[in-house]
Amino acid sequence: MQPLAATNDFVVKFANVNGSGSASANELFAKSFLRMGIPVSPRNIFPSNIQGLPTWYEVRVTARGWLGSVREFDAFHWHGETFNLPTGAAPVLTNRHCTNQAFAVGKHLGLQCHIEMTAEMIDKWCEFGADEIAASAGSPAVQPVQAIRSAMEEKLPRLHAVARRLYEHWVAGLEEYRVPDSVRS
Repeated sequence: MQPLAATNDFVVKFANVNGSGSASANELFAKSFLRMGIPVSPRNIFPSNIQGLPTWYEVRVTARGWLGSVREFDAFHWHGETFNLPTGAAPVLTNRHCTNQAFAVGKHLGLQCHIEMTAEMIDKWCEFGADEIAASAGSPAVQPVQAIRSAMEEKLPRLHAVARRLYEHWVAGLEEYRVPDSVRS
């Protein structure tokens, strides 16, 4: 086998409904690449201390400036795993059930909570995830579908404002990584 002449930076993400084997698929995929001699860096993903699907739950802002004067807000959650931060990452959002809700490292922004939600998305997720919701009903971090839906009118406008501010802050920081026009030609 020939050694790699160059390193390509790419990401393959396995994300699926909790309990469907996405973590196992990630591990098998990484092992297959390692056995071929291709260096990979799978992330350490593990169960959170509490099942966090689906629910509106408060997250706190941990990195100054990312959201202006906003210090906490209710985000939508649908996950039962969490992860360790990558080396050099700065935490941006946290909550009491899963410490790492968002982080920034270089030009990258990683989110675990869902700030992109719309009423239509929430309705579809609740419809398609009905069995998962029922199976997790005993968790204190899982809300009944009716509670989730009844909170949308109150929570979505603020969530959209937070998402806009978070993305604006992130995009503004990308200027540092912009390839000059003279290099592109």
